[in-house]
Amino acid sequence: MKPPLYFLLSALLLCLPASARAQEKNAGDFVRRFYEGSRQFTNRFDAYVDSVNLEFAEYLARNWDTFRVEAPHVHPRKPAPKEMPVYIPNQDAPSADTPITVKPEPDSIFVETPAPVRKEQMQTAVEQESSGAPAIEFFGTPVRIHSVEGYETQLSGTGERQIANYWAKLAKTNYKAFIDDLYRKKNTLELGSWGLYRLLCEWADARFAPRSENEKAVFTVYMLNQAGYKAKIGRMQNTLVVMMAFRHMIYGKNYVRFGDDSYYILSEHTPAEGLAVSSYKLHYASAASYVDLRIRTLPKLAGNVRTTKRTYKDKAYSFQCDNNLANYFNTFPQTELAIYAATPLSTVAAESLKAGLAQEMQHKSLTEKLKFLLAFVQYGFAYKTDEEQFGREKFFFPEETLALPYSDCEDRAALFCRMVRMFCGLDTLLIEYPTHVATAVKLDEPGDAIVYNNERYIVCDPTYIGAPIARTMTGYNNATAKIIVPNY
Repeated sequence: MKPPLYFLLSALLLCLPASARAQEKNAGDFVRRFYEGSRQFTNRFDAYVDSVNLEFAEYLARNWDTFRVEAPHVHPRKPAPKEMPVYIPNQDAPSADTPITVKPEPDSIFVETPAPVRKEQMQTAVEQESSGAPAIEFFGTPVRIHSVEGYETQLSGTGERQIANYWAKLAKTNYKAFIDDLYRKKNTLELGSWGLYRLLCEWADARFAPRSENEKAVFTVYMLNQAGYKAKIGRMQNTLVVMMAFRHMIYGKNYVRFGDDSYYILSEHTPAEGLAVSSYKLHYASAASYVDLRIRTLPKLAGNVRTTKRTYKDKAYSFQCDNNLANYFNTFPQTELAIYAATPLSTVAAESLKAGLAQEMQHKSLTEKLKFLLAFVQYGFAYKTDEEQFGREKFFFPEETLALPYSDCEDRAALFCRMVRMFCGLDTLLIEYPTHVATAVKLDEPGDAIVYNNERYIVCDPTYIGAPIARTMTGYNNATAKIIVPNY
């Protein structure tokens, strides 16, 4: 029988020269000193953070001011036509190339990110973490997050001193464990910063009583600040609201300027025209990050497959999409069009599109594939303006366009760009006119085109019914347009 391993190790250590054993003892002492020093540093750092929170609470008690509420940014285009224009071959003569040359925006560097595989076991993994905590449902995925002990201490009012007292009470909870767990779930589910915020909101919605909206607003800002994000508490009359700073332009939300930053009011309570908000100038010490809405990888949510049907040339096509993902996308504030077009489809949607259109894509050249895809989106997707559907402008992510019954020009353009990359492997652009959005594809074919970075892109308009490739919608020939690169 072989001797136990620790006996062998002990014998080897005895055989070592005295100098070697001394080095081993010194190494052990070093490791112990390192961990002891690390523990002391952590304790000192935690004590420092606690002192910062208490000082910030004192600041909140006496340093509020009145700030002007700015009107929401309006989407940079006028309402789309109520009905899709129809291409008339004899009337719409081809035009000369339209040379539009622009420099890409700083966020236009392309990094192709494949959609991650949806794994059902992700649901179990997320449930197992923090197994003692109550579960919340995050867009179909049960998630357990470490509870915050003492968070239920009621906010006694909306005055400065009352808010400061509640902030100081939150500083005495086990919020650090909560933040650590929040970040673990963010990483496990592969969420971005908006996903972390939504996870925090879902937890708070499940824990706070419906009449505790003011308390929930302070709690949310406190946790966002501890997590490193720029957020502030705002007070409109007797209502407290969450205000957050984003990396990107946000449309349709009122905001307040603090120096160079715009803090958007995320509450559903729309401030009345001319209403001011009470808040404070000082930024929380460690809150330096902006919320970033770009989606580098799709979140790993539990699958919820939904079938959608499209008809083209009297043939019915069935595709699948992820309803949980579409619902998650629906929570995003309205932002820059490039972000929507850059977001990939879910694996289930991409695979169903490939399978559903496989027969039509067989034995076709790139040009023939492009012609089919353009006609398919033109005729296969029912058109309705955002004003008719929602009473306001609303951009869709490609997954939403595939899932929902109606879409308009920018939604179809974003989905078409994704399909062209999927089936043809060609680079695409969005053409944003003052009243319309079309696309352009990097392909050498005669007809209407634009020049971007010394490369020729033919115009393809998914909203211009019956129009062939390389044809501009009537009224937009040689019009001024902005070029958007749908990649980051």
